[in-house]
Amino acid sequence: MTRPLIAAVLAALLSSVPAAHADRRRVVAERDRDRDDEDEGVAEAKGTFTVTLDELITASIQASPELARSKADRSVALGKAGGARAGQQWVATAEANYDRYSVGGDVKVDNLEPLQVVDQRKLDAKIGLARNIPTGGNVGLQLAFNRTQSEYALSPELFDINPATGLNGMGTSTDPLEFDVKHQTVASLQFKQPFARGFGPEVALAGEHRADLMLTEETLKTQLAAEDLILAIVTSYWELGNAAYEVRARAEALEIAAQQEKMTTVAVRAGAQPPSANSSAQYDVATRQEALIRAQLTYEKVSLDLRKRVGLGMTNRAVVFKPGDAFEVDNQEYSVDDVLEKGRKTNRKLAAIILQKKVADVDVTVARNAMLPQVDVTLSGGLLGRANNTGDAFSGAFAADGFQLTANLSVQLELSGAARHNMEAAQAQKSRVEIDRVDAERTLEAEVVSAVHQVNAARQRVELTDRAIAMAEQNVGYEKGTFASGKGSGFTISQRQSELVESTVRKGRAIADYHIAVAQLESLSGTLLQHYGVDVRPNRRR
Repeated sequence: MTRPLIAAVLAALLSSVPAAHADRRRVVAERDRDRDDEDEGVAEAKGTFTVTLDELITASIQASPELARSKADRSVALGKAGGARAGQQWVATAEANYDRYSVGGDVKVDNLEPLQVVDQRKLDAKIGLARNIPTGGNVGLQLAFNRTQSEYALSPELFDINPATGLNGMGTSTDPLEFDVKHQTVASLQFKQPFARGFGPEVALAGEHRADLMLTEETLKTQLAAEDLILAIVTSYWELGNAAYEVRARAEALEIAAQQEKMTTVAVRAGAQPPSANSSAQYDVATRQEALIRAQLTYEKVSLDLRKRVGLGMTNRAVVFKPGDAFEVDNQEYSVDDVLEKGRKTNRKLAAIILQKKVADVDVTVARNAMLPQVDVTLSGGLLGRANNTGDAFSGAFAADGFQLTANLSVQLELSGAARHNMEAAQAQKSRVEIDRVDAERTLEAEVVSAVHQVNAARQRVELTDRAIAMAEQNVGYEKGTFASGKGSGFTISQRQSELVESTVRKGRAIADYHIAVAQLESLSGTLLQHYGVDVRPNRRR
C-alpha cells in the first residue's frame, strides 16, 4: 500500500475524533442536565441518582443527630430563660390556721383562777400578694383576719352583789360574761429594700440576664452546628462533583486511546509505523483504563461518604449520587476588607466568645456587689379593725379605726474574705475571655485572608486550565494530523493526550476548590445559613 493511500485511510479513521472534541463540552453539559438514573460506569455502581446541593442540605438538617441535640439543648435553655423570671412575678399566698385550747371537763371551777380561760378557739386566715422588684427589694400586700372565741371560769362569788357598794366580785355592777368573741382585721403593706449588697437591677436581675445569655449561647451553638454540617456537606458535594468530572475526563481519555490503538494497528499493518507502536498504544490504553478505575472508585467512595454524612442510609449501595448543580465558577468578587467587616459583626464563633465576655461581666458585677455590707431597710404599715362580728371588723380596718407602723434596719458584714476571692476569680475569668476574643479576631482575619486568596486563586486556575485545555486540544489535533500523514508517532499523540487529560482534571480540581473556598468564606462571614435558607431556631415561647 502506497504512502498516500495509507494517509487517506488514517485521515478517514481520524475524521470523527476532532468532531468528538468539538462536541465534548456540549455532550457533558447535556449529560449534567439529565436527572434520570443512568449508568456512569462507576466500579460497583449500577446507576446514578442526580441530587442538588439544596436537596442534600434540606435532608441533612432534618436527619442530623448532632443538630437535633443542639436544638434540644436550646429548647432547654429557652425554658430556663423563662423560668428565671419567676423571681420577678407576683405571687399570691393564702394561709389558714385553727387552734383550740380547753380545760378538762372534770376540773372543778373552784380549783381555777377567777376568769381563767377554760376553752379558747382561734381562727387565723391570711391572703397576700407579693413580688420582688428590680431594685433588689420586695413589696407585699396582706389582709389578715383573726377570730377568737373564749370561755372563762366563773365562780358564784363573782355574781354576788355587795349591798354596801352595789358591785359584784368583778367590781362591776353587771354580770360577768362567760363567753367572749373577738374579731380583728389587719390590712398591711410591707416594703423591704437593700441599700448595699443586692441593690440595683444589675444584681437583682443577674439570674435573668445570665439565663438570657445562656439561651443566646445555645442558639449560637445550634447555628454553629448547622454551619459545620452545611460546610461539610458543601465540601463533600463539590468533591463529588470533582470526582464525577474526573471520571468523565478519564472515560473520554480511554475512549480516545482506544481509537488511537485501532489507528496505530492499521498504521503498523500498512508499514507506516514500527511494530513497537502497537505496544506503546496498548500501554497507553492500559494506563488510562487503570486511571479510570481509580477515578471510579474515588467517585463511589465520595458518594458513599456524602450519603453517610447526609444520613440517607446505605441500603442501596449500587446507586451513586450525581451532582445536579452546574460544575462551573461564577464571577462573584470577594474583598478581604468587606468579608472581615461582615465577619466581625456576624461570625458566630466570634459572637460566642463575645457572649462569654458578657456572662463574665455579669459575674464580675455580682461578685463585686457581694463584697458590700448587707444593709436592709424594712418598712411596714397596717390598718386595724376590731369588733364583735366579722363585718364590723372588716369595715373598721378600711375605715382606719386603728393603725400600726414598723421600721427595721439590719446590717450584716462579711468578715471571711471569701467574697474578695470570688471577685478575683470572676475578674480572672473575664481577662481570660478577653484573651480568647483577641485571639479569635486574629484567627478570623488570617482565615479570611487565606480564604479570599483561595477563591481568587481557584478562579485564576480555572482560567489558566481553560487556556491549557485549548492549547492541548490544538496540540493533539496537530499531532494526529502529522500521524495521519505518516510522519508523526503514536507516542507523541499519547503525550499530548495525557497533557489534555491532566489539564482537564486540574480544571475540575480548581472548580471544586473554588466552591469549597466560597463556602468557607460564607462560614467566616456568618452568611452560610442565610445563603441556603436554613433557620434552626425553634419558635420563641415566653
